[in-house]
Amino acid sequence: MAHQPLSFREEVRKAAIFQWNARGLRSRIADFRRFVYSHKFPIIVICEPNLSNAIRLSGYESFMSSATAENSKVLMFIRRDLTYIHQPVSPDDDNQYICLTVKKRLTVTVVGAYLSPSSRFDHKRLQGILSSSPHPCVIIGDFNAHHTLWGSSKTNAKGRNLVSFASDNELFLLNDGSPTFLRGSTYSSCLDLAFVSRGLVRRAGWFQDIETHGSDHIPTYVKIEGLCPSKIRDSVQRVDWTKFQSRMEEQCQANRSLGIEEIIKNTIHDTTCTLACSSKLTEFDYELERLRAIRRRAERRYRRTEAIEDLRIARRLQKKIQRRIDKLESQRWTAFCESLDPRKPLSLLWRTVRGLRTKPIQWSPFKALALSQRRPEIDVAEDFCARLSGQLTVPNSLLPSSSCPQPLDPRMDLPFSIHELKAALALCGHASAPGPDRISYRALRHLGESARTLLLELYNNSWQDGTLPTSWKTSRLVPLLKPGKSPLDLSSYRPIALASCVGKVMERMILGRLEWYLECNNTYPEAMAGFRRGRSSIDSVVDLVTYVQHEKGRKRLCASLFLDVKGAYDNVTHEAILTALEEVGVGGRMYRWIRSYLSMRSFFVSTEDGQTSPHYSYRGVPQGGVLSPVLFNLTLIALIEHLPSTVRLSMYADDICIWTSAVTRLQLRARIQKAAAQAARYLRNRGLEISSEKCALVAFTRKPMNNYGVIINGQTVPYSRSHKFLGVIIDRDLSWSHHVSYIKKRLIGICHLLKFFAGKTWGMSPSAMLQLYRVLFLGFLRYSLPALTNASKTSLRTLQSVQAQALRICLGLPASASTAASIAIAGDHLVTTHIDVEALRTHIRHLARTPRHHLASLPEDRPRASFCQTVTAYRESLPTCFTPAARPSVPPWCLTQPNISLAIPGIRKKADMSSPALKQLALLMLYEKYQGCIHVYTDGSVLQNSSTASVVIPIKATTIKCKTCHLTTSTGAELTALRAALQFISDERAQKWTIFSDSKAALQSLLSPLRRGPHEQLVFEIAEETHHLTEKGHELAFQWLPSHCGIIGNERADRAARSAHTENNEILIPLSRTDAARKLRMLARQRTTSQWNEPHFKHARLYTLDPTLSLQIPPGLRRGDATLLCRLWLDVAFTKAYAFRIGMADTAACYHCGSDDTIQHILCESPQYCSQRR
Repeated sequence: MAHQPLSFREEVRKAAIFQWNARGLRSRIADFRRFVYSHKFPIIVICEPNLSNAIRLSGYESFMSSATAENSKVLMFIRRDLTYIHQPVSPDDDNQYICLTVKKRLTVTVVGAYLSPSSRFDHKRLQGILSSSPHPCVIIGDFNAHHTLWGSSKTNAKGRNLVSFASDNELFLLNDGSPTFLRGSTYSSCLDLAFVSRGLVRRAGWFQDIETHGSDHIPTYVKIEGLCPSKIRDSVQRVDWTKFQSRMEEQCQANRSLGIEEIIKNTIHDTTCTLACSSKLTEFDYELERLRAIRRRAERRYRRTEAIEDLRIARRLQKKIQRRIDKLESQRWTAFCESLDPRKPLSLLWRTVRGLRTKPIQWSPFKALALSQRRPEIDVAEDFCARLSGQLTVPNSLLPSSSCPQPLDPRMDLPFSIHELKAALALCGHASAPGPDRISYRALRHLGESARTLLLELYNNSWQDGTLPTSWKTSRLVPLLKPGKSPLDLSSYRPIALASCVGKVMERMILGRLEWYLECNNTYPEAMAGFRRGRSSIDSVVDLVTYVQHEKGRKRLCASLFLDVKGAYDNVTHEAILTALEEVGVGGRMYRWIRSYLSMRSFFVSTEDGQTSPHYSYRGVPQGGVLSPVLFNLTLIALIEHLPSTVRLSMYADDICIWTSAVTRLQLRARIQKAAAQAARYLRNRGLEISSEKCALVAFTRKPMNNYGVIINGQTVPYSRSHKFLGVIIDRDLSWSHHVSYIKKRLIGICHLLKFFAGKTWGMSPSAMLQLYRVLFLGFLRYSLPALTNASKTSLRTLQSVQAQALRICLGLPASASTAASIAIAGDHLVTTHIDVEALRTHIRHLARTPRHHLASLPEDRPRASFCQTVTAYRESLPTCFTPAARPSVPPWCLTQPNISLAIPGIRKKADMSSPALKQLALLMLYEKYQGCIHVYTDGSVLQNSSTASVVIPIKATTIKCKTCHLTTSTGAELTALRAALQFISDERAQKWTIFSDSKAALQSLLSPLRRGPHEQLVFEIAEETHHLTEKGHELAFQWLPSHCGIIGNERADRAARSAHTENNEILIPLSRTDAARKLRMLARQRTTSQWNEPHFKHARLYTLDPTLSLQIPPGLRRGDATLLCRLWLDVAFTKAYAFRIGMADTAACYHCGSDDTIQHILCESPQYCSQRR
C-alpha cells in the first residue's frame, strides 16, 4: 500500500466506497485497520468477513447483515461523522444485504450484498429493499454471478436474472470488465459488482485496486460526487490566553463605553490563532514495507504471466506480513501500557477506557432523524423545541411586578464582592461548552483585574435592577441521544442546554448565598439529602434500611413506596418556586433576580439549515442551570409537613421514597395509601404528576400482599420483590442477593477491562494497575457498601472472589493463587473490612461534617440495625474529641478579607537559594515592611501518631504550644497554630499585628475561604476570628516566611511545636475528611493485620515470609520481574511441582535429581543451576 503511483493514490483518496471480499477479516484485521486509518473511506463494505460479532474500527460504526443459521456474510462500516440511517432487512442465509441511507451533500442509499455461490438470486427480496428506501441508490458487493456483460467468460442463470433485474429497475453497471477474483493460474472472474441508479451514472466511477491485500478477491472502489471523503483537518484554531489577558486589560481601560461581554467576544476573535496539526502517522517499519512491496510485485507478475509460482509467493508473503503486523501492533500497545505511570495524569488512560467501554455511534444522530423523516433538519428541530415548550401562546404568569417580599436577612441583598467572583470562577470547569455568545469559562478565568472589575460591575447592576440581559436567558439546545434508545424517535433525545457562561457565573455567586441562608436557618427538612453539602445519596438508603431492620426486629411489618415524578425538573411551575422562596424568607434583590431568571427564558436549536425560531419555557427550572437543583428542592421542602406523622420520607432530587411500619397488613396499607394520596395532591398543586406505572411498592415481608395494593391516580401500584433505589437494589428480605449479582456483573466487566492494560510480563506496572483498580473497581464497589453490613457469607464470598480476580490481574498472578494471599500482597483489605470501613466513614460524616445530622444518632435510635451494630462495635476506635460541625454565623461574603502576602521580594524559588540568602532577604522584608507592628510566629509539627501547633510572640515573651485532639495533616496543624495566634490576640488591646507562617498551603487556603477544601471548617473559624478582630480595631497581616533559614522567631516556634508532642495540653479542632480518612486507613490496616493471624485467612508460605504484612513490591521493577517476584512469594511460580499440583503435569519430580521441583529446590538445591548459584 506504500510507494504506489501518485495517480492511483489520488484516485483512492477520492473514493467514497471501499468494497472487498476479505475471505476472513479476523486474520487480516491489523493490516486492514492501518489501511483504513490512512484513507478514511466514508463507507466500507466487507463480504465474507467470517465473524460471529462485529469488530471495532476507530471512527466507524459497524453493521452486519442478518442471517438465520449461518454467520453474517456482509459487514458494513460507515464513518461516524456522516449522517445515516440503517434500513432494517429481514434475515436470509443465501441472499444477505445491508441497507444504509447516507447523507452528505448528496443523499444516497447504499446496499451491501452477498449472494452465496450455490444460491439463486431472489429478485423480490432486493426489490423490496429498494422500494422501501429513498433513491438514488448504490448496490455493491459479491454477487457470485457470471455474465459476459461484466467480463466473465460465461453466463449463468444468476447472471441473467441479475441483468434482467438491473434493466427493470434502471440500474447501471459501473464495472469496466476487470477481474476481481483470482484462483490459480487459469481462472479469474468478475464477481464483485457495483450498480447505481440512473441519477448517479454521471457522478459515479469504479476502479479496482492494484493488489489483493492477501485475499483472493481484489478490492474495488466507487467514487461518487457529493459523497467524497472530507478533507482531513490539518489545522485548529486556539486562543492565545496570554495575549488575551493583556489585550483585555488594554481594551477595558480604553473602551469603557463598550460592554464587558462585547469586549470579551472581540478580544477572543482578535487573539485566536491557527495552529497546524501534526500528522498522526503510524510508526514506519522498513521490514513491513519491504514485504508488502515483494507481495505487490509478485501479484503484478502473476497477472502478467499467469505463473502459479508468483501467486504462491504472494500468498506466503501475506502470512509473513500478517505476523509482522501482529507483532508491531502488540509492541505498540505494550509500549503504550508501559508508558502509563501512576505519578502522571492519567487523562490518556481515561480516554482509552471510555473508548473501550463505549459503543461507537454516529456523531449527529439527530440529523439521522431528519433523514428518516425526509424532512429538513430545521423542521424536526422546531418540533423538538415545541415538544419541550409545551405551549403555543405566552401565558400571563410571571409578568414584571413591582411587588416583592422583604428579605428576612438584609445581608442577602449586599452587592457582590470581588472575592465572591474569584471563588465562583475557581469552581467553573475548563471543559464546559460555551453558550450562544461563545464566551467560555476559560475566557472568564483568564480575565485580568481590570476586566474582572468591569464584570463585577455588570453583575452588581443586574443584581440591583433585578433583571437579567436577554442573552443570559437564551440557551442553545443540543439534542443528545439517550443511551440505548432509537435515534429515529424524537422522544429518544435529551435536551442539553448551553447557556451563557457569564450568566452562570452570577448564578454560582447567588447559589453560594442561597445555600448559606437555607442551611443556617435550618430550612431544609432532614429527609432532604439531594444537592446539599455534607450529604450523600447513600444516606437515604441507609436511613431506609436501618429503619426496616430495626422495625423487623420489633416484629413489625414494613413497606416502602418509591415514587416516580414525570419530568419533575421540566414541569414544576414557576409560581410554586417563587411561593417557596417567599415562604422561607427569601425576598428583596434575590427574589426579584430569580423571578427575572425564570421568566421568558428562550431556547433554540442550531442546524445545518440555520437556527430555529426562539421557543419559550413557561414552567420547569432551566436545564443545566446552576440554581436549578436548589430551586427544585425548595418546592419539595413542605412535603413532609403534608404527610401523616406515621410515615417516614426520603427525598433526593426527584427520587422520593415513603416508608412506614405497622402491626397488621391492613394498617400498613392504610398508612401508605394515605401518604401516597397526600403526596400526589401536594405535587399536583406544584404542577407535578406521579407516574403510577413507574412507581414501585416493596413490602419487607413474605406474607402475601396482593390484596393490599396502593392506588395512585386510579392505578394500583403492584408489589415488587426488589427495586433499584439511588443505585442500590433493595429486596424484600434485605438479603442483597439481587444487588450483589448486579455488582458482580459490573465488577467482572471492570476485570475484563483491566486485562487490556497488562499481562503476565507486559503492560502497566503493578503500582499503576493497583491505582487503576482502586479508582475503577473500589470506586464503584465502595458506594453501596454501608448498606451491606448484613450481607450473607455467600454474598461476601462472591464479592471477594471478584476482588481477588481483579488483584490477580493487576499483579500478574495465575487464577489458582490464593485469594487471601492475593489480597494481602496487594496491600488491600477483605470485603468485610471494606464494608465496616465504609459504614464507619458514613457515620463519621454524619457526626463531624454536618451540624445536627438526623442520622448521627442512629446507633442509639435503631440498635437492632446491622449498620448501627457495626458502628457500635468500633465505637472505641472512632475519634470522639473534635470540634462539632458548625456553620459560619457571619455570611462568608461579609467577612473581612485578610491581608495575606505569599511572596518575599527577591525570592522566586526557595529550593534555588541558600539559607543565608533566604535569611537576609527575609530580614530585609521584616525591617522595611513590618517594623512598626507586633510579630507573631506560628508553626505546626506532625509525627506518626500526633500533631502539634505553637505560637511565639517574642516581644511579649510568650510561647503557646498545644497538641491537637487527633492526628491531622501538616496544613491542619499550621492552621491550628494560626487560630491559636488569633485567639491570643483577641484578649489583647487593639494593635497592629503580623502573623508569620512557613506554610504556603495554609495561607493560600485563608486567601480564598469561599472555596471548598479539606479543612473548610477550620478556615472559616480563622476567617470569622479575623473578621471580629478587625471590627475591634486590630490591624492584622499574614506573611509567609521560608522555613529553617535562621529567623529567630520562626526557629523558636519550630522547636516549641516539636516539643509539644510530649505534652498533654490538647486543643479541639474540627475533624476534616482527610483526618477521618487517615484514621480509617489505620483502622483498616489494624483489622487486616489481626485477620492475617487467623487460620482461615493467612497463606502459609506468605505468612512465613511476611507475618506483619510489611512486604512490598520494590518500585522501578519491570512488570515481568515484579510479577515473577509475586509468584515466588506466593509459591505459584510455574515449577513442575506447581504444574503437578494444578493437574498440568504427571509428576512433580525434577528431571536431574528426582526431588520435588519446588521453588526452594530450584533456587538452593537443584544441580542443574549450580553455576548460576555461584
